[in-house]
Amino acid sequence: MANITAAAVGTGVRLGGAEPVVAVVVLLVAGGIGVLLARVMPGQPAIGVAMAWGLAWIAVGRLLVQPQSLLVGVVAAVVAAGVLAAHVLRARVPVSG
Repeated sequence: MANITAAAVGTGVRLGGAEPVVAVVVLLVAGGIGVLLARVMPGQPAIGVAMAWGLAWIAVGRLLVQPQSLLVGVVAAVVAAGVLAAHVLRARVPVSG
């Protein structure tokens, strides 16, 4: 999601300097969706892992690749960790036996 904003900026779309703010808002929405999915679909940690993987790569991209943004990269990393934590904490492992 944040990479869509980065691609738009890279191709000349301008948001009046609000590009990082828009990216952060989009990341927070994605994180909220990830946490919501952990609540309504407990026991499905693969969802959290997949979302965290994507968010982590957004963090890597914004920290290391143009257009760089420390703010967006750090927020993406924190949101990735939060989504993963929400899914791990909500995972239900059946006890056999």
